[in-house]
Amino acid sequence: MTASQLFDTQAKRLIDDLKSVCANYGLGNDGNEFKIITQIFLYKFLNDKFADEAISQNSQLLKNEEFAERELLRLAITQFNKTHGFGFDAASLKDINKTILKEYLDEASGKVPA
Repeated sequence: MTASQLFDTQAKRLIDDLKSVCANYGLGNDGNEFKIITQIFLYKFLNDKFADEAISQNSQLLKNEEFAERELLRLAITQFNKTHGFGFDAASLKDINKTILKEYLDEASGKVPA
C-alpha cells in the first residue's frame, strides 16, 4: 500500500468515526455535521503537531491509556474551547478526544501503520 493509499484509508476511517459521533448526538446528515467534521479535521491536523511532540517526548505516554486520554483531553479543551472559542461541552470533547486517542493507540499497537 502506498503512502497516499494509506492516508486515504486512514482519513476515511476517521471520517466514518466522526460521522458516528455526530449521528449519536443527532447531527447525522445535518449541515452542522459537515462543519463539525471540517473543524475537527482542521483541529486534528494542527493538534497532531502538538500531540506528536508530546508523545515523542514521552514514549511511555501511550502505555498508560488513562493518562494519555487526560493529557490529550487537556490539549483538546485548550485548542477547541480556549484558543478557538468553540464552546463544546465536556461530553462532546471527550468523544472527539477518544476518536483521536484511538488513532494513536492503534498506531502504537501496530493495528494501523504510523
